[in-house]
Amino acid sequence: MESPQEYADVRELWLNSGKSAHSSVAVLRLVARAAAISGVHDEARALLRKAIREQDRLRRRPRQVLRRRREQVAQLLPARSPSASATDSGFQGGATRALDEFNGLLAQHDVRPYLISGTLLGLVRDGGFITWDKDIDVGVHSQEVEMPRLVEIFERDPAFELRRLDFTSDRLRVHHASSQVGIDVFPHYRDEDDPDLVWHDGAATRWWNSPFDLAEREFLGQSVWVPEQPERYLDENYGDWRTPDSVFDARLDAPNVEITNQDYFDTLLYFSLLTAIRQDKAAKRERYAAMLRELGEGSWVERVGR
Repeated sequence: MESPQEYADVRELWLNSGKSAHSSVAVLRLVARAAAISGVHDEARALLRKAIREQDRLRRRPRQVLRRRREQVAQLLPARSPSASATDSGFQGGATRALDEFNGLLAQHDVRPYLISGTLLGLVRDGGFITWDKDIDVGVHSQEVEMPRLVEIFERDPAFELRRLDFTSDRLRVHHASSQVGIDVFPHYRDEDDPDLVWHDGAATRWWNSPFDLAEREFLGQSVWVPEQPERYLDENYGDWRTPDSVFDARLDAPNVEITNQDYFDTLLYFSLLTAIRQDKAAKRERYAAMLRELGEGSWVERVGR
């Protein structure tokens, strides 16, 4: 999708698809995502309710049934060669290579991307990527590079695939072609009314930080840019970042977060519950189910929250 208006086409395609697509969790999630980023939140939530119930039903099935189902699905899929990230120290190997090529490309254009969020936390606290990380978080100063220019850089390079995550912010998702590791790019911009604040946006929230310059640090054998005072940046984003917290949610728990779109924020809770069920994360499942009950969801969410 390149505009919110294209959701009508996505919806029509789904409605005219085969019966199996109407109960597939993966398909329901994708159509709900299209609805959400287009602002059609009632439809997004209806689709997500259906996906959540189906995912919970699958969670409760006996393990041998699930294993047999996975084997049947695997037989229908074309054989795939192992990705570079799967054969080279898992995520960390692929992510290290992706970050090196990402930084090298932007350096050619005098752009200094810097580590933020969980990736910066991993560098400062753990000396590497956090064990449960699945992507890379970087920031760019908007006064250093405008987003159309950044889009142009990645669209011209075959080593990366560019995706827009939503239409409510300028953040980008860049996929490294060989490793398939995702890099989320967050523009950081100055507050027009308060020069002592710098913001970066998500889909339904934004986070403030004190203005900062950049400094170079070594990370997994390569030189990277980071906020000049990384500990202060982490204090503002996490509070007690020195204690690992695998259930931390930046939209809910960050001390510097501000909700910018309440409808979208509420819809994201449904996505979070769906993910928690799929990943079998009991604490997260209970947390998001409780929040949806507060929004008025009834007995069905009580069941999936258990």
